[in-house]
Amino acid sequence: MSNIKIGDEKITLDEKILEVNHETINEFLSKYAAWYRYYQSKHSDATLIARSYSDQYTSLLNSKFKKFKEEQGCSDKMAEACAKSDEEVLSVQKKARAAEYIKDELYGFLRSMDYAHENAKELCYNMRKEMDKIGGSRVSQIDYKKLEEIYKGED
Repeated sequence: MSNIKIGDEKITLDEKILEVNHETINEFLSKYAAWYRYYQSKHSDATLIARSYSDQYTSLLNSKFKKFKEEQGCSDKMAEACAKSDEEVLSVQKKARAAEYIKDELYGFLRSMDYAHENAKELCYNMRKEMDKIGGSRVSQIDYKKLEEIYKGED
């Protein structure tokens, strides 16, 4: 289980929900859509924040470039180097990269949910096939009258 922060909200990526087996398949399938929608909305929030920081970085970088170019008379290469090494620009760049990382983490978790859903469908298919085999060959051949006699005889 890992925690990530989107804006001011703390989100828990619970890997336990990705575990699908015979015991958990009903819960997984009944809650899958709600879980997916929740994490999808958080991914959208993270994408918005990442784009916002990216736009802020680009705008600040361009304004610093312009400042160094016009006010200090730097060449293009020098103005670009000065703008990219500015503390304020580096701070916003760090936030933009962190926001991209969180967005990518959520995307990866959603992909894992997709794989878990595929596994759940495959498990359901296999369980149905097993039930068909059991129901078609063994259960139908049981003589229920003989079973009743056996159980009555044990009393």
